[in-house]
Amino acid sequence: MKKMLTLLAMAAATCSPLLAASIKSNVVPADSKIVAHVDVEAFRSSALAELSKIIEEANNNSDEIDGLKEMTAKLGFDPTAELSSVTAYASGLDVENNGGVIIAEATNPVMIDTKIIDTIKAEDPNLVVTSAKSGSNTIYSIGSDEKTGKLCFIDKKTLMLSDSDEQINTALKTFAAKNGGFKSLATTPAGSFFSLQVTGLQDIAGDSQDPQAQMIKQVSAITCFVGENQGNAFLNVKVSTLDQATAAQINQMAQGMLPFIAMQAAQNAPEIAGMLQQIKVSADGSDVNVVLNYPAKDIIQAVKKSISQQNASASLIQ
Repeated sequence: MKKMLTLLAMAAATCSPLLAASIKSNVVPADSKIVAHVDVEAFRSSALAELSKIIEEANNNSDEIDGLKEMTAKLGFDPTAELSSVTAYASGLDVENNGGVIIAEATNPVMIDTKIIDTIKAEDPNLVVTSAKSGSNTIYSIGSDEKTGKLCFIDKKTLMLSDSDEQINTALKTFAAKNGGFKSLATTPAGSFFSLQVTGLQDIAGDSQDPQAQMIKQVSAITCFVGENQGNAFLNVKVSTLDQATAAQINQMAQGMLPFIAMQAAQNAPEIAGMLQQIKVSADGSDVNVVLNYPAKDIIQAVKKSISQQNASASLIQ
């Protein structure tokens, strides 16, 4: 189960440093506090897709990469090549304790439940795997006494993972009825392949004496889009606050931090520092906007050069 999650995470990771052209808002509950979506197909068609190949080549001797390739062969499908999208959502910010739901969709009907379950069993004989019917669906419980994950194949192109029977049953009903009602990420910038929204930050506990913690509690939402349009990679982040004074304070803080971050990066990766210097931060009423537009080809070259320099330094140390 852990490696299955790792495969999905790796597929998503290769598509971001993290929405799709259109998230399926009707399968995500309206009250979700965290929602993330990766349009894997959109990323694969972008110039930035070359980054996944560069990173894979740089880690070609990694045992983890080899293990994931072996697992891919056993599963019968490659998430990095055949995954269409990954949507994740959670009802609260404490995901570690309260969990969430992941919906992974493939481009073709390659998700064979028996093959995937048998592979998971073979990878860890200590895992306990049971199944139970939920309407027309079969929910597999996979794990140990301490932690059990839930896995359900909605069809041969769609699977769902969660942490509890309650969450996955609710998610299945929402998916079937298409009555989720989450609208916030329904409209995205052209070329987006990753989107994220986090809300409810004002409800988190924090030290009343910590100014930064109190500032975070004044943030109502953070929305992020990453993508590529007309040869330029872009990052759009909007921090929505409860009032203009907070927005001005966050804007001022960010404006002061950016030069310092760029200076630190310049010492280790000058190419990356040049990109960081192009980040624009501005306040617009109670919102703070962080925007970056940078040629995709320049990002690719910067990553290549950075990896090459790291390899050269590693060789000298050896």
